[in-house]
Amino acid sequence: MYARSAPQTDAGRMAWGLFKDNCWRARVAGLGAVVGVELDMPIEQLTQAGVGRPLAQDLLVACEMGFVAAVNEKDGDDQG
Repeated sequence: MYARSAPQTDAGRMAWGLFKDNCWRARVAGLGAVVGVELDMPIEQLTQAGVGRPLAQDLLVACEMGFVAAVNEKDGDDQG
């Protein structure tokens, strides 16, 4: 089954799995807004698995962007 937003490569699937394992390491700004996720560990894990560091960073930042937008959108809905 094809889903446009799903990872399309092995590296992307690994990145998503590692991101999900580490997304609890959220970086939070004032008033509780999520501004990012600590990505050092999953980047290191991806590079150890053979993914180049620039690709690992790109993939994980893409995961982070979607996560941050979704969490903040949900939190915004709860406060209105």
